[in-house]
Amino acid sequence: MTPAVIRACLSGVVFSFKACGLSGACGVFGVEQAPSSMKKPRLGHWKCITCLHEEKCANRALQRAPTSESTTAPMLSFLLVSLLLEKQHYHLIAVGVLGALACVAARTLPQLGSGQLWQIPTTIWFYATLANAVVHQVFVWLCWRLELHGQRLTRSFGRAAFPLYALLFALLILARPVLVTFTAVAGAQTIRGWALPMKLVSVFCALVAGYTMVSVKRYFGFKRAFGIDHFDANYRNVPFVKKGIFRFSSNAMYVYGFFALYVPGLWCQSSAALVAAALSHLYIWVHYFATERPDMRRIYEAPT
Repeated sequence: MTPAVIRACLSGVVFSFKACGLSGACGVFGVEQAPSSMKKPRLGHWKCITCLHEEKCANRALQRAPTSESTTAPMLSFLLVSLLLEKQHYHLIAVGVLGALACVAARTLPQLGSGQLWQIPTTIWFYATLANAVVHQVFVWLCWRLELHGQRLTRSFGRAAFPLYALLFALLILARPVLVTFTAVAGAQTIRGWALPMKLVSVFCALVAGYTMVSVKRYFGFKRAFGIDHFDANYRNVPFVKKGIFRFSSNAMYVYGFFALYVPGLWCQSSAALVAAALSHLYIWVHYFATERPDMRRIYEAPT
């Protein structure tokens, strides 16, 4: 590729970045433009944002970038959408399967729908608990991917991007135990004959979940738990934690933290709350495999 062709390609790419509102950086190709003072850009002055590669990604971007201004912007948009939707077909399928299981449980377990709280039937609390879980994880997926691939949130809200995201995240995550507790109270005593064992297991789950939260606060940090590594590249150099509850599992928040959702159902002996907790616990692993794991590979794994 001659210098003239390279300069032509660079001009087309830069123009498309500006046309799509990506001036300065583009999460689709993962490249950031060198300072404007550089009259003759060289590949060594480009770096990858999305997956932290450098010249390899720059070369690939230059080779694939079309020189036609009318076709560059649609291709960038298509690539951005493909990155946002990576592995999300599994997410959609899992939501359908878990939703079907919830409907089957509601129809085949008569005791699941008995009772009410504040004149609201148990089934409404049951479905509200599951709906909140879906809204929470879809919200996290969208925010993480928009920020990882192009820093869309930071470009829109500046320094307030992560605090705003964290506030909404906290409200949605706190709503999970609140709603499952309402479900448990509404459908209390629908499981009979196991009062003492269920209360003992409830205490055990509360202790494990409490230790998990203490470990997160002390060793991991709630900012990292919320996903600040998608927003702040400085956190991408922080080593993984092997202390506290993380000695037993590197993904202790999903393995042990969700024990908290079982506490109300066990204590109140509520079948509806226990089914909602089990489905929510399964669903968090959908988030892990469809959203978090692909993102972690892009953020932390070195290029080959």
